[in-house]
Amino acid sequence: MTGRKQVSFYVYVKENFEWNPEKRTKENEFRWTSADTERYGDLTVIRIKVIERIEN
Repeated sequence: MTGRKQVSFYVYVKENFEWNPEKRTKENEFRWTSADTERYGDLTVIRIKVIERIEN
């Protein structure tokens, strides 16, 4: 294997919800906060998918 490894992680949920990454602050862009738990903590996960790609 040569090249750069890219891993994508997908989580599918049963409920519809609004997700706007532009409303997140830069310091919490990739961090799960207590506010996220209040908003999204009761979502039902129905599928998780991980895809790994090697870029040359």
